[in-house]
Amino acid sequence: MRTLSLSILTLLFLSLSGCGGGEEPDTASSETTSVEQPSNTEESSAETPSSETPSTPEVTPAPKTSVAFSAGSILKYIPEDAVAAVIFRPSKAANNPLVKELLKIVDDGNPQAEVANNLENFEQQFGVKPEQVDHVLVIIDQQLLAMAPMLMGQRSRNRFEDFEPASFRRDVDIEETKSSVAEKVVFQPGAPGGLGGQPPMPVVVVQLVAGVDSQKVFESIPSGKTVDFAGGKAVVAPNGGLLFRVNESRLIFAGEDRLESVLSNSTSGTVAAMLQKSEASDFAVALDLAPVKKFLQQMMQRQPNPMLGMMMPMITPLQTLLISADLEAANLLQVSVDTPNAESAEAVQGMMNGYLGMGKSEFEKAKDGIDSELQPMLQQAVDGATISTSKSVVSLTVPRPEKLETLPELLKPMFEKAADAGELIQKRNHMKQLGLAFHNYHDVHNHFPAVDSNGYKDGDGVRGKGLSWRVHLLPFIEQAPLYQKFKFDEPWDSEHNKALILDMPVAFGDNPEGKSAIHVFVGEGLLFNEGKPGIGFRDITDGTSNTILVVTAGDNTADIWTKPGGLEFNAEDPLKALGNIGREILVLMADGSVRNVSKSIDKETFSNLVQPQDGNRIDQF
Repeated sequence: MRTLSLSILTLLFLSLSGCGGGEEPDTASSETTSVEQPSNTEESSAETPSSETPSTPEVTPAPKTSVAFSAGSILKYIPEDAVAAVIFRPSKAANNPLVKELLKIVDDGNPQAEVANNLENFEQQFGVKPEQVDHVLVIIDQQLLAMAPMLMGQRSRNRFEDFEPASFRRDVDIEETKSSVAEKVVFQPGAPGGLGGQPPMPVVVVQLVAGVDSQKVFESIPSGKTVDFAGGKAVVAPNGGLLFRVNESRLIFAGEDRLESVLSNSTSGTVAAMLQKSEASDFAVALDLAPVKKFLQQMMQRQPNPMLGMMMPMITPLQTLLISADLEAANLLQVSVDTPNAESAEAVQGMMNGYLGMGKSEFEKAKDGIDSELQPMLQQAVDGATISTSKSVVSLTVPRPEKLETLPELLKPMFEKAADAGELIQKRNHMKQLGLAFHNYHDVHNHFPAVDSNGYKDGDGVRGKGLSWRVHLLPFIEQAPLYQKFKFDEPWDSEHNKALILDMPVAFGDNPEGKSAIHVFVGEGLLFNEGKPGIGFRDITDGTSNTILVVTAGDNTADIWTKPGGLEFNAEDPLKALGNIGREILVLMADGSVRNVSKSIDKETFSNLVQPQDGNRIDQF
């Protein structure tokens, strides 16, 4: 089974795809919730820094906020010092007709995505179905924020041990007044979540729908070691975290050092208060920007970064950020930022209006390239997007377009085009792989593989003896283990060799019967001829860039990939052998390049390209 983190990503994908439908949960009670937010004062305001000093703007924290939650709310686990939190509702996504249709289109357009199969396997892997997960809450704390550069690759994991505790504390101590947090980011080698152990991980709270037992998830972890924890039971997950079963419908996943504090959390703060406003939304993100801005300042002090320098003047006036989305609400998307005061809010509104205007202008330039049936829906969303202020809060609102339920049908042609383009790219990559394999084979044997007779000249010229050229390329396309399974003293259709037909590598196609439409031309004077060994580069007198080595023909030409032979060459009508081809023919040239040749290519020109020694060089086609 994959790690629990994959479960989180899968659920997040569902919610990002859109959510809707379903009843609202009773996990949060507005009757027992109180919010205290003191008014802003001039002392708490922050001026936008000048462009001359972008690296050291003053950071103004958001007003202190306290909030009380009902016992059933999962937001109660968000601590006062949380940097960010994300909440989403997989059950609504999985049950929403719009999302279902979109996922079906993705699956049909790109079978490799295997969306349907992944959803079907979800229950087997994680114990529950996506539609049985009501809420997922992901909490990002300051410990994770401090590790961001390392987790993003700016500092490699194998250098963790190079940091001394004292110097590391100076690097990542974000709020000096919170000594408990500072201590938690001073990792010790070998400690849980430390430099010598697992990196810190987010806290994830999973709330299942009523009637679904969390024990199913608890038992889905393979070979999970059950341990006593906080008066209950927890399972050690494959990535080192603990999965704790809170009750029949709730689980919490976190590092051991963080789990205990989450379970006993009795404080709340800015992030929890913000997210409470959007707890019923399909998807919401709340971010306290004060520790983020201070962290970015510390990064710039250690190592100046022009990009961060440009960003800081824009984000310095902002204190918090809240993004929420709901497919069934009147507003499809809402983005709200809090500023120190009304004056700052007006300045931020002006800046955001400028960006919104630029976005609308760019849409007008690009909309001619958008499908005509999709344009009205997008136009309505773009025209309806507005920015407003209310005291110190600036909000961007995007309305829900009319007839949004028709979106999947409108997007279907786009997905089909994208799928066709993706399939072509994949086929080109496979052809390039074969080209490299042919060249590597030639480097080893000083000639190309024979089309039959196991690559050796046996003199009898009997068609069908031995194995195809594709089999002899196996060691050069990273398929040496498969190559070693064949018996080369037996024909392709011997009982032993026939058993390997269904193991056809994807480089030769994806036919479930082990048939390939990737062929070579065979005949006298060609690169390949029955009963004769393969020729070498020295024999291609017309030039390798002027000679076709391999061609992708129509599906009706597909034959068993291990069977010797190829397409019979007819100089008068060489295209006939290609069968039911589309508008273009994908060919691999002898120099290893891959080209798309028009179906309408002159027959004589194509014939000259197949023959390596006819003296008719084709420089352009």
